[in-house]
Amino acid sequence: MTMFMTDTTLRAPRTSVRRTLARLWAAQRQAAKMRRDYRRLQDMPDYLLADVGLTRGDIPRRRWPV
Repeated sequence: MTMFMTDTTLRAPRTSVRRTLARLWAAQRQAAKMRRDYRRLQDMPDYLLADVGLTRGDIPRRRWPV
């Protein structure tokens, strides 16, 4: 008995790999944005942080969304 691979059996793993890579890429972009925003907040003077309702002590807590 010979088993033949159809087009649908080949397509499913590729789609899964693409989806996984897309999710990993999106997560990497999100992490890079969060690091950039964290650095920008750290570089801001205290009076500007107060304008947006933050203190310097709030920055580490705001780094990762809940």
